[in-house]
Amino acid sequence: MNPRILSAVVLIGLALGLAWEQYRESALRSRVAEVWVHHRALSRALLDYQLETGDYPPTRPGALAALTTPVAYAPRLPLDPFQREGDRMYRYRNRTEHPDGDAAWVQFTLAGIGPDAVWSDDDALVIYDPSNGIVSAGDVFTPGPAEVIAPPALWKAPLRRSPQPAELSARED
Repeated sequence: MNPRILSAVVLIGLALGLAWEQYRESALRSRVAEVWVHHRALSRALLDYQLETGDYPPTRPGALAALTTPVAYAPRLPLDPFQREGDRMYRYRNRTEHPDGDAAWVQFTLAGIGPDAVWSDDDALVIYDPSNGIVSAGDVFTPGPAEVIAPPALWKAPLRRSPQPAELSARED
């Protein structure tokens, strides 16, 4: 075989390999962005539901269906693009039913399975972070609005001011 043709085939193969990897990463990034758009739409629907009914739907399988019937807070429930089989719905949890006793907690959480396609344990939630690699471990997690509950002793505590840039540079010298 002609060495020129062989080298041309090798170069085309390398270019296709690099292009395929770039395509895979951009497809994954677009699916993560799709999950965040779904979470934003579901969060808006949950807030509308809460404004009308006074509470969020209870935590149970299929709880998000309350957003579509009898009143359509969301026109349809989006499906998680990373789940390939079984129940492709996002996980929802009403945190006001299960306050953790912390000083602050969010009112609800939404989670998608994430690019690794493995659900995190509820007690040891691993949040997806694309800076750890596009297919890093973790669920795509969105907290609902936070409600801060602080002990009365902290209500009158002075606020700490963040240092100004001039103060930071003086500390470094």
